[in-house]
Amino acid sequence: MRISVPALADCLQTLFSPDADRLAHTTGLIQRQRQLNGHDFARVLVFGWTENPDASLDELADDLPLSPQALHQRINNDAVAFFAALFRLALTRALTANSTPALLARFQAVYIDDCTYLPLPAQLADQFPGCGGSTPQVARAALKLFIRWDVAGGSLVELAMHPARTNDRTAQAAAKPLPANSLKLADRGFYDGAVLSADTQAKVWWITRVPANLSIRLPGQRYQALAAFLGRQRQDVLDIDVTAGVKEPVPGRLLAWRVNPAVRRKRLARLQKRCAKLGRVASAAQRRMCSWTVLLTNLPRSSLSPQEVLVLARVRWQMELLIKRFKSQGGVGKSRGHLRDRVLCELYAKLVGQLVVLWGQLLSGGPLSGAGCWRRAKRVRRQVRRLCEALGNGRRLQRELRQLRHQLRRLRVTTRRTKPTTQQLLLQPALVT
Repeated sequence: MRISVPALADCLQTLFSPDADRLAHTTGLIQRQRQLNGHDFARVLVFGWTENPDASLDELADDLPLSPQALHQRINNDAVAFFAALFRLALTRALTANSTPALLARFQAVYIDDCTYLPLPAQLADQFPGCGGSTPQVARAALKLFIRWDVAGGSLVELAMHPARTNDRTAQAAAKPLPANSLKLADRGFYDGAVLSADTQAKVWWITRVPANLSIRLPGQRYQALAAFLGRQRQDVLDIDVTAGVKEPVPGRLLAWRVNPAVRRKRLARLQKRCAKLGRVASAAQRRMCSWTVLLTNLPRSSLSPQEVLVLARVRWQMELLIKRFKSQGGVGKSRGHLRDRVLCELYAKLVGQLVVLWGQLLSGGPLSGAGCWRRAKRVRRQVRRLCEALGNGRRLQRELRQLRHQLRRLRVTTRRTKPTTQQLLLQPALVT
């Protein structure tokens, strides 16, 4: 659904009124209507933690017809089921923006997949076993949150929870198939030749980074290691047709750009730090790949130039910023509680709150149009209390949303001369370096 003030107002009122009341009864949270109802419970906790991610239950109880002790008692398995159901329902409300940069608008949607770890109490080790190792936050119990985001329209398509030890590719395989004429921006951790071939068959476009140990075959030649091939090149930019991978061969277009010495040194430092943390030694192929930015795509040359492909690949960084906003601004993965039900309730409620913040940001356009998402998200969070208080009055809610849209549109659009923003690059791909 294309977002507008009436559409968003209807979505919020439906989700936090009749839907919340219905789910409260079906999950057993509210069995008999007395002091508390489902919509008040959902509104106070979702909007309260969205406004202040560090709020305690005692602080949230001030806005409910319950004592702090009674609220603590309500945070039980039924409350977990209620917020989980509300979260799943909110995900189905796929609101998208009306405006998006022309380079992204060439595709039906532009999807980015990624995973992030969220620590959990040891009580949840049976349901969400951790990764082990030396990281105490995720050693015993943690979940891997798989996120699929349409960075063009702004809708979150998937937010799936898996045990922390789940492989990234396994988490991606459980997601729904992508529609034809969409674009997938993939990281090397999701590289899978069979999946890329299937996407091509389904008329899904993709741009992916590649693993350092990849082998390639040029037309009429034998397979050779990609890192060794790049080490023999004299030119600084490559755009060639290859078959990538031996076991799961994928025909594609290989693009590579040699980076400057400063960038290479930074990449080598990050590589060595990561390998030292894992108790490994960086391979020669990994070190050699630090000298290049390498992409593989099924997009034809007649469709996109090398500069446009590189700009689109850089759009993937927006997912890193989204996850950072979830954790730093939204407090997702953090809790003042230590018990299973409290932590899970807070996790689901905060995720619903982050969906509301994303919807609010879209009032001023897509994630890559207008002001930066970080400032837009902060502005929406400032208004969540007013939105919550207006949920019982349709006209007042639309008035608050129009005011929010006005404030978002007034935010200054950032431009830079030396390091262009992603929005600038989407408008002028020739600026990419």
